[in-house]
Amino acid sequence: MDTCGHVTTETLLAVAERADLILYDLKVMDDAKHRLIVGVGNERIHENLKALAAGGHDVWIRVPVIPGLTDDEENLTAVAEFAAGLARPCPVHLLPFHALGGDKYGRLGMEYQLAGLAPSDPDRVNEQAELLRAFGLDVHIGG
Repeated sequence: MDTCGHVTTETLLAVAERADLILYDLKVMDDAKHRLIVGVGNERIHENLKALAAGGHDVWIRVPVIPGLTDDEENLTAVAEFAAGLARPCPVHLLPFHALGGDKYGRLGMEYQLAGLAPSDPDRVNEQAELLRAFGLDVHIGG
């Protein structure tokens, strides 16, 4: 770990050696927006994914498609460009938003900040998948 308590790339790669498959979430590609929404920057997230792909690990990139937060064309295009530039091809799984997590947050005594947000429109998610496929990516919905 580094001095901030984050897992270093070296530690991640050591753990990855023991895994058959790594599920890796990319949410927001713009660092400033990522800080605003997630609370931390995304530089290390990007560095770690590059290192995993370069190390030959099997990685599935998962993109939560949250209306109004991660589903805009600019963000998805940036995800596609980033994924297409990795040293090893990684399938991309778009994860359409649904409200099922709200109950879990309630049981944990936490506020669900996405309460009231409508689920992703299936037709729109299909269009988003096609946008990513145009970059030569192996894109799946769900997973």
